[in-house]
Amino acid sequence: MSTTLKTFGIDALTGNLKENDILLLEGDTEDQDINSKNYPLSAIQVYQYISSIKGGGNLAIGGFVKGESTFSSLDYKYAAMLFSDKFDVITRDDGTQIFKRYGYGIKVTLQVTDVQANLDISFGSMAASTKMGLAKIQYRIDSFGVPENIIENYVDLVGDFNFESYQKIITCSKAIKDLIGDNTDTVKLFPIDVLTPVTISPDEEDSRSFYFGADSISGGLNLRDAVLRARNSNSHAEDEDIISFMYQYFGIDNAYSTPNETQKKRAKEWIEGTYNKTQSTGFKDKWVSVEPNVDDNGYFVSLRHLGEEYQPHQLPVDWSTRAKAEYFDSISISFQNSSEIQVSAIADVSSDYNSKTIIFDAMIYWNIYDAEPKGKILETRYGVGVRMKMKVSEMEFGTDINFASVGASAELGLANVGYEIRAIGINDKKIIQDLPNPQDLDESTISNIIDSFKKLLNKIGNSDLGDFNPQPIAIKIKDQTDVDSTLVHQSVTFAYQKLCKRKKLKNILAEARKNNLFIEKVKEVYADFGITKENDKPSFSQKRDALEWFRIE
Repeated sequence: MSTTLKTFGIDALTGNLKENDILLLEGDTEDQDINSKNYPLSAIQVYQYISSIKGGGNLAIGGFVKGESTFSSLDYKYAAMLFSDKFDVITRDDGTQIFKRYGYGIKVTLQVTDVQANLDISFGSMAASTKMGLAKIQYRIDSFGVPENIIENYVDLVGDFNFESYQKIITCSKAIKDLIGDNTDTVKLFPIDVLTPVTISPDEEDSRSFYFGADSISGGLNLRDAVLRARNSNSHAEDEDIISFMYQYFGIDNAYSTPNETQKKRAKEWIEGTYNKTQSTGFKDKWVSVEPNVDDNGYFVSLRHLGEEYQPHQLPVDWSTRAKAEYFDSISISFQNSSEIQVSAIADVSSDYNSKTIIFDAMIYWNIYDAEPKGKILETRYGVGVRMKMKVSEMEFGTDINFASVGASAELGLANVGYEIRAIGINDKKIIQDLPNPQDLDESTISNIIDSFKKLLNKIGNSDLGDFNPQPIAIKIKDQTDVDSTLVHQSVTFAYQKLCKRKKLKNILAEARKNNLFIEKVKEVYADFGITKENDKPSFSQKRDALEWFRIE
């Protein structure tokens, strides 16, 4: 189980938060003197991503394996924002907190409905699809502090999305970014985003899909044949993304690769409960990327739910005279393969099994470790530069996507890729003028973005460092060397295996403990069969019922 900080736009509150949360957040701010003079703008952000998908149509993603993924509607968002350090912190009755953040900028939302055919998720393709009658797309522009009459000089606030309106939106976005960059001395700030901790945990109902994947591997099937096997089964209940994840779990990263003997053996042992990755888990000092936002008490907002042990070291007064270093670094984070602290530290990590978040930092940085350690944080890395966060979803089965390949993958339709670019520690708000307009991600745009990052770092390196405001971007902690997100599902599979063999609870719990399985989950499965006493032996009818769980037809 992990907790990630989820970001919701103010314009989407009613669909994402509880009614009591909305009442708390909708406090009157009209009379408050919340402006950029009292709360300086400290973060620059441009983002573009899918915010919601509903099933029922066709999504052209990948080739033969993922070609049948479906949707009937989606929302696609682009935004250019400046954020302040102004947060309204609201505490719920259960003690968890909601953070309402203030800023200035615009958002463009495309609402796609009535999808009639395969539809590529890109601005250009979606504009073309409306002309061919393949979908209905409406756009809406939300203004946060930017005068609407200025926007309307370029494009209507609401209308049909097509190639003509797409070009107008691009022109408008550039003009608004220039306006934002030129007029930030004293502007009224508005609530833009809501950040709230969201718990993501394994769903026990997925356990059979984990078993299905392991069983397919142990039987020597490649991923393509395993997916086709799932589609041809009578139950149609297997999650294809989970099946794909299980192939990756055993080191099979190609849809056509046949499992080798070691992989088949380990998959069989996984089913029996005798192999998992916890057997090699240890701890070591590790750098973990973190959202740089801190609350009024100096704690990381993204880690606040973990208590008071995650507070960055103080930036020394003489930081600008200390040795600095330049680095470009990328990491991948996913709910399935990353530790709890890694998932929590970076906001908006998805719990989907076919998704990942890729972080790319272009920074000048300082490592602070000679101040008093802050709880579990051994060192704090402060940086000035740019962070690009890419949310990759609906990946083609058997495709391993990293920062080097993400542009090509998006261009070839092997994944949905949304991104956000955030300037960190840079007080020059004119930089927002150089950040991307709405555009399709491909190899060339990724290359252009990296080139712009390099130019920016060169500019920072040749400037007076005192003009910048370094932010905490990473922490060094003791963290797990291996993560195994299959344990809940392995525990369920293990329990069903033992029911089929009519094993008593008292005879299997020691084996479960030895292999780091979840004892309570094993007991829960037995309890579902009416077995709560450790000396009770499953009956033949209970054995038959357990065997049905494994039946694949």
